[in-house]
Amino acid sequence: MGTLRIAGKISLGQFWPKGAVGNSQGSDADTVKVVVDKSRILFNGQSSTALGSAYAIDKGKKKAVINTKGEINVRLQGVDAPELHYPTTVSKQIAQAPNGHFRQAWGESASKALAAFLRRKFGNGPLACEVVSQNIGKPNDICDSHGRVVGNVVVKGLDVNLWLLDNGWAFPTFYESMLKDEIEEATARAQQAKAQGLRIWKDYQSTAFFDA
Repeated sequence: MGTLRIAGKISLGQFWPKGAVGNSQGSDADTVKVVVDKSRILFNGQSSTALGSAYAIDKGKKKAVINTKGEINVRLQGVDAPELHYPTTVSKQIAQAPNGHFRQAWGESASKALAAFLRRKFGNGPLACEVVSQNIGKPNDICDSHGRVVGNVVVKGLDVNLWLLDNGWAFPTFYESMLKDEIEEATARAQQAKAQGLRIWKDYQSTAFFDA
């Protein structure tokens, strides 16, 4: 097993509300587009080109992991933030958005808060970052069935995944690729946010999420 590190940059314009154009509602707080520096993709410290040719079959269509804009879509591991575009089978006329999707409670707030925090701390960007996944057999294993890269996004030493948990903007959600200590840390941080009743936990104080 090894560690994959992908260097790149994040544009803060992808988040709500700036990222909401036409039928697009911008990135959820737990899904981030990163423009990849292909010369700085390392697997166990060695340069790797595996992602350049990687693809997934998503809804019957072949989908390149690195798109034509040089971007990867990163699903932040260990966290599940409220969505801006939760799919629904109801008609567009009664959904909350023109593309027939619902916006979950706190979805806009979580996305906006993440962008505002990063802008306040690091500037308008684009911000240099690193996508990290520590428990994979080969570079392509970092991708899920939708062609998204699953990992932690780190901006100048700040782990975005953990920030979302610390500040009550996401629930802990675990992938098989996560190490035991990563799962334990995410759980502990979420427990602390829940105990303080932060943000999304205000609506979910009665849940038995951690009691199972």
